Amino acid sequence: MKPEAIIHINHLNYHYPNGYQALRDISLTINAGEKIALIGQNGAGKSTLLLHLNGIYAGQGEININGYALVKSNLKKIRAKVGLVFQSPDDQLFSPTVFDDIAYGPIYMGLSPMEIEKRVDQALKDVEMLGFSERVTYHLSMGEKKRIAIATVLAMQPEILVFDEPTAGLDPRARRKLISLIETLPQTLIVATHDLAFAQKSFTRVVLMNHGQIMADGDPSELIENNQLLAENGL
Repeated sequence: MKPEAIIHINHLNYHYPNGYQALRDISLTINAGEKIALIGQNGAGKSTLLLHLNGIYAGQGEININGYALVKSNLKKIRAKVGLVFQSPDDQLFSPTVFDDIAYGPIYMGLSPMEIEKRVDQALKDVEMLGFSERVTYHLSMGEKKRIAIATVLAMQPEILVFDEPTAGLDPRARRKLISLIETLPQTLIVATHDLAFAQKSFTRVVLMNHGQIMADGDPSELIENNQLLAENGL
């Protein structure tokens, strides 16, 4: 059976307001259920690409998410399908308590109070943080904050999960726990990371970027064990 494509990106270009071109003719197809690591040196365009997937940035080109063109009129539908977890959880967590942070998305979706509570409980269970709902978010450790940031997205039950550097800033134990969690997630995953061991072990496909372009796309072990390719692209 032919794999079902869930994301199509065709000839995407993006310039920042200062004129810098961050993405150059990006074309990429991602199938439902794929686990993709996006690697590349700082400034390669990884984060810029991720921020296009739910409409935070809008470049020139075409993006289609599960049958919906990424245009202004479809943003609400697409943002319910694509959950984005920022590199810093402090950019994602802003409410007085953990419950309030996780409930924010379901409230925005117009769900009933009973359904909101159910989704918060399930999201906390999914990230192994049951019992944290009344905790004050800014008192949590970095690893705990990262898990709660993931829970805020899981509560919206997206089909696609997008992570920007999820293991950055974590100690070894918290890193291992977060990787174990990410490996259990059933959604289509696109993860930008500098952690090459993580990319090789936990993903079915690696996309290498440099200077806003896709330089290689393929099997994790083949790409990450190609020392010449990595060196040529700043890794």
